[in-house]
Amino acid sequence: MGAVNIFGQKPRKNGLSKKPVIKGEFSSYQINYKELKIYKFNKFLAFCILILVILSMASYMAVVSREVIVKDIHIKTNKIYYENIDLQNSVDNLKSFYAIDTKVSKIDFLKKADKVLEVKAVSSKIAPKTRSNIDKHNLKQVPAGF
Repeated sequence: MGAVNIFGQKPRKNGLSKKPVIKGEFSSYQINYKELKIYKFNKFLAFCILILVILSMASYMAVVSREVIVKDIHIKTNKIYYENIDLQNSVDNLKSFYAIDTKVSKIDFLKKADKVLEVKAVSSKIAPKTRSNIDKHNLKQVPAGF
């Protein structure tokens, strides 16, 4: 029992037929070994370029990941720097209060005076200026508007 052909096609022959399809005289193609060597060399160069492209992509990814790490370190460093500035301002403020406090504590406010000076009252003959004495015409006027 042979294979059943359900599509109604003729069964193919196994093997190639020996007789030519086109009749005529044709020169057979001679293999040029120089072209074969150039083809192999071109394949080798293409493979090398492919490897270099893959290596450059990997190195670029490494550089980008390092940049992300450096950026995070930079942000943390700036945060610590500004915290340090705030803490230094607080320390300076406390130092100034401490310096004032030590100077005030050295001053004895309850010290009694050694001498008492008596001053005579000065009687002035010039009357103090009152509102009625001010010349109202010499006042500078403020300009109105812009």
